[in-house]
Amino acid sequence: MGAKSLEQGLRDRVDPDFALVDNRGLTVPFTSPRTSPPDLKIALISSGGFHTLDAPPFDTEDPLGDPSFRVIPRGSSREDLGIAHTHYDHSYVDADLNCALPLEHLKVLEDSGEIGSATDEHLSFMGYCLRTRELGDEYARRAAEVLSTAGADAAILAPT
Repeated sequence: MGAKSLEQGLRDRVDPDFALVDNRGLTVPFTSPRTSPPDLKIALISSGGFHTLDAPPFDTEDPLGDPSFRVIPRGSSREDLGIAHTHYDHSYVDADLNCALPLEHLKVLEDSGEIGSATDEHLSFMGYCLRTRELGDEYARRAAEVLSTAGADAAILAPT
């Protein structure tokens, strides 16, 4: 299926205004770290749909998805988190949170000195979102502000 037929299929079935984002002509923003990994403060960004139990879950009923994110505190365990995401099998995460939100693995890297530290706050998105412009223009900027405030030098992306 080509890009145009995929785009038309999504317009026909889900959102008549859907448009694929074409980034091919854009320069990829990349910033080299100012320091080596043992001095970096690292954040995690997951697309697993995680939220703390006291935070509102993602809107799984919206056919266009939920572009927002939730802050996940350092040290959270599977028991501390809900999952609001209907597009993957949660049994793997129930067996091992680290497969989608590797908090324990990040702690191991921190304890071994391979990274400087983990941030106190990490982020989770729902992962299914056809509102790409809203996601990029609004929520990505907010997420960057949260990570900047948390002192993150870099982030590890953990897709589901």
